[in-house]
Amino acid sequence: MPSADFPADEPERLATLRRYRMLDTAPDARFDRLTALAVQHFSVPIALISFIDSSRQWFKSNVGMPLAETPREDAMCAHAILRPGEVMVVEDVAGDPRFEGNALAHHVPPIRFYAGAPILAANGQPLGTLCIIDHQPRRFDQAGRQFLSNLAANASDLMELHLNNMALADAALRDPLTELPNRAAFESELGSAMEAAFAGRPCALLLIDVDGFKPVNDRHGQEMGDEVLRQIGRRLSSSIRASDFPARLGGDVFGIILMDPATHEIASRVARRLIADLSEPILCNGLEVQVTVSVGCALALRHGTTAAEVRRAALEALHMAKRNGRHQLVIADEVVPVRGESAHNSIEIHLASAIEHDALKLQWQPYFRARDGELTGYEALVRWTSPSIGTVPPSTFIPVA
Repeated sequence: MPSADFPADEPERLATLRRYRMLDTAPDARFDRLTALAVQHFSVPIALISFIDSSRQWFKSNVGMPLAETPREDAMCAHAILRPGEVMVVEDVAGDPRFEGNALAHHVPPIRFYAGAPILAANGQPLGTLCIIDHQPRRFDQAGRQFLSNLAANASDLMELHLNNMALADAALRDPLTELPNRAAFESELGSAMEAAFAGRPCALLLIDVDGFKPVNDRHGQEMGDEVLRQIGRRLSSSIRASDFPARLGGDVFGIILMDPATHEIASRVARRLIADLSEPILCNGLEVQVTVSVGCALALRHGTTAAEVRRAALEALHMAKRNGRHQLVIADEVVPVRGESAHNSIEIHLASAIEHDALKLQWQPYFRARDGELTGYEALVRWTSPSIGTVPPSTFIPVA
């Protein structure tokens, strides 16, 4: 049987198909209702929602066909997508030279009737068809073509809904400023990486803090600061391996999960390259902005057996890098254990970071005169909630400050 020609825009069509991320997905009751309706309405044994991939047709929904996919050269749907504005009808396959020698036409029982309505993407490209098949030749009128075309349009609508839902899900896991994965995506990936580490595929965690970022905002404004963060995000992504996972964790803090292989030597090399790359001047609106970064590193299983332990080890290493002068890497091996530090020193480390990141919050405590309830003044209070050690009372951190 001669294979169907490829559409003129085949590379673009395949790119569109893959953008929907529908191939090889689990059954979906919404699509299955369309094929069930087709079988019931047309009284046929087979109805399919078929997507035409580069070398195969794959069935998203399948009623009556004992196959999950077929080679593209056997796909009658590959012919149907060549005319995306029409319903292709073959009333008797045995009399059509296009399907002479077709494996499905000679299957037991054979395919003798085929009608397929193209399923179109929003840009008009045909992704596949909703088709019906019978083992006997049959006539197919205009009303049948219209009904089948309407079912295919419903399938197209479901495809767009699927695409929109994916976009919403992606947005929920992506930082809108840098377009890097956000903290939620990072935590999920770190959990998976820790599971892989126990299976013999080690990982490492880098926490990266931009040194002195607040003065950039103060001196040049938030718009300039946002552009600096965007460029840092792009540099960070280009400085790591394709297998590694970067994220913006909030403010001017970034994280990278180094995937297997992730030895002490590799982590050190990647971190030092990051420090060098991110310290190059950043050009924003004709101005050069110079920042540096500090990096804390922890290795899975070596510095912790859970995601929380590895994260805590990397955070302590980052605090030590900043305490020791910034613009440097500290690996968790080099950190003095927390139990060996005085409480004063531990609070001092966290407080220094909180001050730099403007994490201390001002609250006004009103004073009222007891006899008549008249407002007489306010007391300025400082409140501090640390993401790593929780709420810290003023009686603890004021003496340290």
